[in-house]
Formats: sequence, C-alpha cells, structure tokens
Amino acid sequence: MGRSQAGTQELPNLTFGRYPDVYIVQEPYIPKGKSFGLPLKWRTVTSHTGKVLISVRHSAIAILVRTITDHVVAVELSMGGDHITFLLLAGDANTSSSLWGPAVQDHRHHDEGGPLIDFILARNLYFWNDSASLPTFETDRGQSWIDITLSSQSLVPRKVRWEVSRTLLSDHNLISFSLTGSSGATHVSGPPRLGFRRLLRLAKDTAEFYAAHAPKLHSLTSKSRLEAWILRLENFLHMALSSGTASSVSLPTVPWWDGELESQRKKTRALRARFQRCRNQMELHLRRQLYKREEARYKYLIKLKSRRCFEIFCTEISKIHPFKLPYKLAAGKIRTATIMQSVQKADGTFTTSMEETVTTIVARLFPLDHSHSETLEQREVRRLVAEYGNVELPPPFTAGNQESLDKCGSQGS
Repeated sequence: MGRSQAGTQELPNLTFGRYPDVYIVQEPYIPKGKSFGLPLKWRTVTSHTGKVLISVRHSAIAILVRTITDHVVAVELSMGGDHITFLLLAGDANTSSSLWGPAVQDHRHHDEGGPLIDFILARNLYFWNDSASLPTFETDRGQSWIDITLSSQSLVPRKVRWEVSRTLLSDHNLISFSLTGSSGATHVSGPPRLGFRRLLRLAKDTAEFYAAHAPKLHSLTSKSRLEAWILRLENFLHMALSSGTASSVSLPTVPWWDGELESQRKKTRALRARFQRCRNQMELHLRRQLYKREEARYKYLIKLKSRRCFEIFCTEISKIHPFKLPYKLAAGKIRTATIMQSVQKADGTFTTSMEETVTTIVARLFPLDHSHSETLEQREVRRLVAEYGNVELPPPFTAGNQESLDKCGSQGS
C-alpha cells in the first residue's frame, strides 16, 4: 500500500462480484500503531512494526495466529472442516525475475533475486503469478512485477484465479486470488516410488542422456538455447518416469461396505497367511479350522449386508410413485428444455419448422375420423352415440327412495 491513507480506506469498498474474505496488506496506513480504515468487526492481525497485516472479513472463517514478527504475520485459517494449513506466502519481494514476471531491463544486478529463488527452490514452492498480467507496481517513473504470491504444492490444485487490478490509490496494484474448498480440490500425487530395478534403469538412462547432451552446455551462448536444452531434459525425465508405470484402476465401491467388513477381511487374510506358512503338522489343522471359521463369517457378513442394503433400496423405490414425474411434467411443474427434431411426413419429406413438426406428430397419433373410411362396426358405434340423447332415462333418485333403502338395510342387518 505504500502507507497510503486513501488506499487503506478504499479496501472495505473493493468488490469483484463479491467482497474478499481475507485481506493480506503490506505497508498499510497505521497511525500510532493502530489499524486505520478497516471496520472494527474485522479480525485484524498486525506485525510489530505495522508493515504487514492480515484482516479476515468473513465471520465464518476461524483464525489462529501462529507467528508475529517485525515483517511477518503467519496465521492458520479454517472454515468448518476445511483447514487452510498449507503454506501460502504473499508480499513485496522487491526484486524482479522472469519466473513471476516478464523479462524486463532492470538497473539492479541480475543475481539480486538469487537468495529468494534459492529459498523457493529449497522449499518446493509454486508461483501463482501470471507473467502476462498487469504490473504489480506502477509509478510515474516506471513499472515492475515485484509482488509475488507463493504456495505449497498441495494448495496449487485449489487455485481458481489470480489477477491484478488497477483499483487502489497506491503505487502497488491490487492482487486478488481465490481458491476452492477441500471438497472440490483434486488429488495431488507425491513423488513417484521407484523400485530397485526401475531406479537402476533410470540411473542408466540419465547417465546416457548426460553423456550425449552435457557437452552441449558449454557451447550455449543464448537464453533461448538454454531453455531448449532444459525443455529436452524435462521431456526426457517425463518419458523416463511415465514409462512402465502401472495405471491406477479405481475399484468400484459398494454402499454396503463398512468398517466391520474391512476388519473381518483383514483378519481372514491374516489367518489364511498363517495357515499357508505353517510347517508344523500339529498346528496346521488348528490354524486351518480358525481360518475356515473366520472365512465363513466373512462371507456371511457380505451376504447379510448386501441383502440388507438391497432391501432398503427396494423399500425406498416402492415409496416413490411411478407416475410422479409424468404428472409433474403434465402439470408444468418441471420445466425442461424440449429439443424437437424434424420428422418424416406422409409424402416422404421432412418437416422444416417447429409448428409443422408438432402438427405432423399430432396428426399421426390422433388421426381425424372420416365417415367414408369407416367399417360397419364403427358406423354402428357412431349411430348408437348419435341416438343416445333420444333414449328415455329413468326418473331421478329421490329422498324417499333413499329412506326406503336405509330401512331395508337396517332390517337385513
């Protein structure tokens, strides 16, 4: 913020479709060591020197302070069952690099950001910055990309967006980013586990690769050639690690499997292994009996739980009315997007409009009655329907008739 009073006061009013939940501010305007411009209901943690603060706006996010120093504020955030304990760093690095920004001319030494890069590589951190974004720092004299956002590997799949906006009254532009909850995060696989044979083969392939391509490093004279050599090395490592790896096949899960079955399966397998490894003929028969007894119980539990689950499923299905969905569709309570396709007419051509398609379908399902195409039975039915109004009907049922029927019924009972 550059200790900008106007920029600090602007923070509560910033919105990008929704207000941010957490604010990470560097060099805010803090007169007399107290936060300024932020609502009192926000939970704000400030460093000892007032150069860094973290403020939580969302009331449902719990905050736990880990460390407070002169230049660092470390907190643990959690919301419900989702604990954001992964490492996430954000701040003004005061150094430029092509790793998190475009390649620009800088009057400072090229190796000034070396210690920071060494720290990032040693801790295996990942950049969230976009090298094609707007400058993170702008003044009348120039612009630069010196504000960076880092995180651990486990937090990278939860990244949704990272962008820079010119909305602050400060020389540092606003950086906003968002991440998903733990339920929407994808699984991050750790380093590959290699057996002895695969590790030995990888070592031999790597030695051959360096023997063929390492001498070319001394003849590289430009950055583009060095990047091409590094890309060739990355492709080699990717091919070497991906070859021969067994694809992970996800086993189908069943709703009736529980902890009791899991423990019974482990117990059955352990007894089977003890029975198969037994060499004492006196104990072999006893171990076989124990194994068969637990195996029978394991099979019985599988049959019992699967049958019970199927019965519950049938009970739930029987409670649902089979005509519930058609009735809702007919009443217009479920609005679905109807997709009509062209149909073939009687002359062999296809319809070209929605009205023509509906007319053709209705005419085919509900044809009109023509007297010249009727059979004798159909003509007889038509005559009976037409003469039905001329038939003499019996007199209407009166209250006296009802009383007579009630008396007859009471006498009969």
